[in-house]
Amino acid sequence: MDQNHLDQIMQLTLEHMPSKMRESSSTVKRYFQVLMRKMIPVRLETPPKNGAKKVIMLVGPTGVGKTTSIAKLAAHYALGGKRRVGLATTDTYRIAAPEQLRTYARIMDIPMQIAADENGLHTVIDGSGDRDIILIDTPGTGLNDQSHLDRMKSMFNQREGVDVSLLLSMASSQENLFDTLARYEDLRVDQVILTKMDECRRFGFLFDLMEKAQKPVPYVTMGQNVPKDIQAVNSGD
Repeated sequence: MDQNHLDQIMQLTLEHMPSKMRESSSTVKRYFQVLMRKMIPVRLETPPKNGAKKVIMLVGPTGVGKTTSIAKLAAHYALGGKRRVGLATTDTYRIAAPEQLRTYARIMDIPMQIAADENGLHTVIDGSGDRDIILIDTPGTGLNDQSHLDRMKSMFNQREGVDVSLLLSMASSQENLFDTLARYEDLRVDQVILTKMDECRRFGFLFDLMEKAQKPVPYVTMGQNVPKDIQAVNSGD
């Protein structure tokens, strides 16, 4: 964690902590832990309104785990939440990408479609009236591939009612994570999903990251196991 950020948190802790609590180091520690948990905004799931469908689009750099995370979310909603889920992918760049998602869809008995362009995406969304939730996979982009990011921005420009979830891998360096936030800013990200938590050894920078992102975190993922390795987040975790 950035030292200035940490100093600021400690100062606020001491200013707002009741004087009686300061007499015990263990009490100070617990108070500090609670404060730290509350610094990471969370987003609790709300079910779609009657007759409405929820559309969630996952974006992020190559290798962050979008396709696996979509499979985990699909299982979470379909198997755990008893929702009617539909899957779609706009990733027509990698030869095996649609087949990987189709395999997950077949196992869970969930419809899956491919949208090669903006019109195809609208067709998928508009034609999925019997679905409660539509999860959309997108191609990974390199941080320096501005043309690809511009194409995605154009494709999803008319996206009213679509939640954009940016996936950030905790196996990445702090510098790369900050660069990713900056690169995807134009896509108007609604929330952040943290992936590969099991590969992270230091979590202090997470607070700096979330302060910069200013976006809620609904889920974290850890491991490759579908459907188990995903966890909904609340402020008490």
